Amino acid sequence: MRIVVASLGLDHHDTKRHLLIVLSYHEGMPWQRTFLNGFKQFFEHQDTELYIEQVDKARLQGNYTEIFQEMLRQKYQSIKLDLIITESTPASILVSRLNQFQPQALRLYVNNRENKNLFNYVGKKVNQITLPLVDYLAVVDMAVQLVQAQTLYVISEAISQDSYATLNDFKEAIKLYRGKVKIEYLDLPLNELKKRVSHLPPSSAILFLLKFKDENGLPITPYQAVQILSRDTAVPIFSYWSSLMGSGVVGGKMIVGEKVGKLVAEQAIRLLKGKTIISLDEIYQHVFAFQFDWRQLQRFHLNHQYLPKNSEIFYRDPTFIEQHKVPLVVSAMIIIILFLMVIFLKREVAKRTQTLKEQNTDLINARNQAESANHAKSQFLANMSHELRTPLNAILGYTQILERNTTLSPEVQEKISIIEQSGEHLLTLINDILDLSKIEAGKLELQPVEMNLPIFFKEWCIYLSGVPNKRG
Repeated sequence: MRIVVASLGLDHHDTKRHLLIVLSYHEGMPWQRTFLNGFKQFFEHQDTELYIEQVDKARLQGNYTEIFQEMLRQKYQSIKLDLIITESTPASILVSRLNQFQPQALRLYVNNRENKNLFNYVGKKVNQITLPLVDYLAVVDMAVQLVQAQTLYVISEAISQDSYATLNDFKEAIKLYRGKVKIEYLDLPLNELKKRVSHLPPSSAILFLLKFKDENGLPITPYQAVQILSRDTAVPIFSYWSSLMGSGVVGGKMIVGEKVGKLVAEQAIRLLKGKTIISLDEIYQHVFAFQFDWRQLQRFHLNHQYLPKNSEIFYRDPTFIEQHKVPLVVSAMIIIILFLMVIFLKREVAKRTQTLKEQNTDLINARNQAESANHAKSQFLANMSHELRTPLNAILGYTQILERNTTLSPEVQEKISIIEQSGEHLLTLINDILDLSKIEAGKLELQPVEMNLPIFFKEWCIYLSGVPNKRG
């Protein structure tokens, strides 16, 4: 979709569809703005060019109607429109009088209520979408249920054909409610209306229909009127226009501008494809929604549990979780990751502990085996020492006997002395081996003795001198 501004020099030799929307009021007003939003959303991906004009009915005085009509003729004389759409009844009435304006274009009139006279102006190319009458009874039911209202104050303004028709529609619908709630109509200047609503009794509610004039008679939007009244009102204000949400109304069963705009866009496509538009019953299912302002519910202590199912609640203060959703999600993810890490580390610690236990068991077994081997060695050395001492003592005993034999020559006596000294040395070595076993067991006791150092060295020299001789 492309939104363009028409000019006299435009040349259209393309296959695009050219649509003109004519608004009854300025496109900055709440209803017109929401209507256009819904319409544009549907046409975002359509190969079309959209032109927007606004009647701005608040300025329709004197020759303005004729001037507007002439402006349309001149502005679009070089543009071939495929479809002309009007947003509500005032624009429909104005455009329907342009008998010679773009006669080839299809026309889709959106009206607040059925207007059969529109067919007389152009003929067979005219199609109408008549918006369903507001469900006034649903709005009144909502006020009575939420507020327990005994009196309903209706704010309206009978300054135009549309406002008279709206008020008459409400009075006709409310006949079914006679005897259930008292109805009072407040058609007052805005300054007097502010004073009145500030002193209404608690068991009452306000239904806002229309208000287009301020206290000086100057034009204002219904949204601005509700904003002013909401500051001073003592009781909740209900309405049926979704475009008033945020102005100070509690809410109700609303006709939603975005949904109407989308529905009109869908029907425009159907017309361009040569199809018929949907029936009123189908429209009714598409354009209403229960909508409420959370701030106003809280302000007037209205229990939201009594709201209809599938109600849309706007301006609700976010809960702590909603307000800190991202940090909480991140924190939760970190906690989960840490928890998984703790489980992993716990398993690793258990695994390592088991490994250390097994290694410790192996070390204990190795130590026990070493101690057993050491004990066996010590036992072996003790046995071997005993076995060696027995023959050695015999040798030493015979040397001592031979030394006492005086018949032996001195040379033989010296040899026998060497044998005795060597035997004594061997006995010392055996005793040293036993001492090593005692050292390993930690039981060795030192026994210092006196020795003749010259004799010690002499004996070792004599002992060692025989070793080279044996080796040659």
